[in-house]
Amino acid sequence: DGVDMDWEHPNVSNGSSKRYEKLMLYLSEKLHAKGKLLTAAVLGGVSPEGTVYRDATLAHTDKVLSCVDWINVMAYDGEEGARHSTYQFARYSGDYWHKTRGVPAEKVVLGVPFYVRPGGTAYRDILSAVPNAHLSDTVSYRGRPVWYNGLSTIQAKTRYARDELGGVMIWEITQDTSDPVKSLLAAITRTLLENS
Repeated sequence: DGVDMDWEHPNVSNGSSKRYEKLMLYLSEKLHAKGKLLTAAVLGGVSPEGTVYRDATLAHTDKVLSCVDWINVMAYDGEEGARHSTYQFARYSGDYWHKTRGVPAEKVVLGVPFYVRPGGTAYRDILSAVPNAHLSDTVSYRGRPVWYNGLSTIQAKTRYARDELGGVMIWEITQDTSDPVKSLLAAITRTLLENS
């Protein structure tokens, strides 16, 4: 279908932002001429408190943002602990790219995590150890607290993305459970179908 560029992460201080822009403009020209897509994974752009990060502002130039079909906003990994991927961090991230940077809402896709911090353990593995973990955003796993998105947070983020942005992106889908009651993907689908 095209290319999703996940360059982690172009920055100004080492000059990689200029190489990134040049590559993205080249890919856009070549891919769009063939009817193919060009998308980009981008950082949340802000801290969990909403403070704008310099490299988000300067590395993803307006030229880059205008040449992609959409951006996948990695609104996770805010920190290793409780600030990993809160609902508020998702809103700050989506609003930064849409309202502050001017990316059209339909081109801003909100990324949601199917794993925990710290450690990166899959959501399904947390459920295997703590069967009611889907009801919360934090549990004790192997003797230490971990944070993730339970069903209610995933549903709230999905409503925000459905109503104010261009959709939801998952990192990454194989980390989900096959239990339809506890599945994050099933929760996203149910939420998208609400009132339709």
